[in-house]
Amino acid sequence: MNTDPGAWSLIYCYRTGKFLLGKRSQLVHKPGLWNFFGGHLEPNESPRAAVLRELDEETGLSPDMAELQPLGIARFSELGYAAGLREFHYFVMFTERELKPKLGPEHSLSRWFPATAIPKNMNRPSSVAIEIGLTLKAQQLAQQLGLR
Repeated sequence: MNTDPGAWSLIYCYRTGKFLLGKRSQLVHKPGLWNFFGGHLEPNESPRAAVLRELDEETGLSPDMAELQPLGIARFSELGYAAGLREFHYFVMFTERELKPKLGPEHSLSRWFPATAIPKNMNRPSSVAIEIGLTLKAQQLAQQLGLR
């Protein structure tokens, strides 16, 4: 069981109210599942640095700091999972328009989904983000920041 911490970014288009997801390719573990973009922290890497690196590797996107906001942390021990050592760090990248990412080899497809229509076949870090309400939190944060 993997116990490495990870960092993921929800990419949210505040004009359309949709989230960008990637479909995992046949080249990676758990192919065919949808996910938010992110992955494991490298040794001595901060969660913010990891999510910026992962966004660049997986989507070709390089958000500036104003576009990337922290959303929260989920710890397996607090969620009742057996592997209680794992920790997920979540961020949101706000965008005004539905960007077309330049997908790396980890993903075969990307698509924008409204929060009410996000697929059920998600990888664990992404399903945890939904379970703890981070799509709603991202939408609320966009409103608080006056993004329209």
